Amino acid sequence: MRRVDKKPSLISVIVPFYNLRDCVGYCMESLLAQDYDGDHEFILIDDGSTDGTGDLLDGYALSPRVRVIHQKNAGQSCARNRGVLEAHGDYVTFVDGDDVVSPHYLSLLANALSRSGAEQVIGGHLIVPGTRAIPALEWSDSREYELLDREGFLSQFLYGGGMAAAWAHLASRKTYLANPFASGRYYEDDMAFGAQVLSAASFALLKEPIYGYMRRAGSTVRPANTSLKQLHDFRAAIQSIEDAVKPFLPGCASGLIYHKALEFTRLFRIARHCNEGGEEPRSCQVEALSYVRRNLMGLLVDPGVRRGDKARFLAIAGAPWLYTQLIEAHERREMRRATPHF
Repeated sequence: MRRVDKKPSLISVIVPFYNLRDCVGYCMESLLAQDYDGDHEFILIDDGSTDGTGDLLDGYALSPRVRVIHQKNAGQSCARNRGVLEAHGDYVTFVDGDDVVSPHYLSLLANALSRSGAEQVIGGHLIVPGTRAIPALEWSDSREYELLDREGFLSQFLYGGGMAAAWAHLASRKTYLANPFASGRYYEDDMAFGAQVLSAASFALLKEPIYGYMRRAGSTVRPANTSLKQLHDFRAAIQSIEDAVKPFLPGCASGLIYHKALEFTRLFRIARHCNEGGEEPRSCQVEALSYVRRNLMGLLVDPGVRRGDKARFLAIAGAPWLYTQLIEAHERREMRRATPHF
């Protein structure tokens, strides 16, 4: 893989906020603590907040690196797209307004981009319990990364149970201008995966987590009372990832089956908690169970499938309702600690 030295002249950090008054302080504290000595800017998008979030953000505009933009509520995708349009940087990264980042977030992303010559850089994340007291997080300043081509990255993503996330990710502004986020959709990162991520031919994957993902009650990854639209969009997101990977088949076939089976276990739970839609949630549960059961033997013998996920597939195939109860009990325990994910 040919390496081309790249160094961003300016990195734009785009942070959408909507009614996150209680989160503004810790999010901004982590952003303003960056040790990166290169040029960078923070673009804070107040997406029509009604709880005073916008006023708090205006207080940070005193910093020469911070710009605050207020708009009518249009959703996270539109807020991100607005940030891209307003950005001055040649490279862009996103942070969600209720999350935190390592003090080395920008320096490690920029260093990997410059040293590797990769088109995009992706870091790992910690899942942080969504409590009032944010736990003290220990961040590594390791500059180690792995340089991968598109097929190698896809294998890591599909077998690693990776999240298609805009955060912990550095890519050119041109990428997002050409491929904006779909507006009015849940799981917009998954839907943009093919156009935004797989448009690149090379990737540098950081070895250590750089992002703290706050798992709050009621988040879309912990479905307590979901709508039919969330169900529709999650099913569409699964299909979007599959469509993005299809050009790389058959090489990624087993990885795609694994990733899709994991997503179908989540679809099953979302459908079970859907509070509307009549027979549709039930048909999604049937589809999810059928897919896992149809591919169960292949998943069990695939050496790339993690042992815990093999147990997950066996459980949902044999006792889906008990599986759901066990998973939710596990997630309640997980909320009490921070764990690394890549």
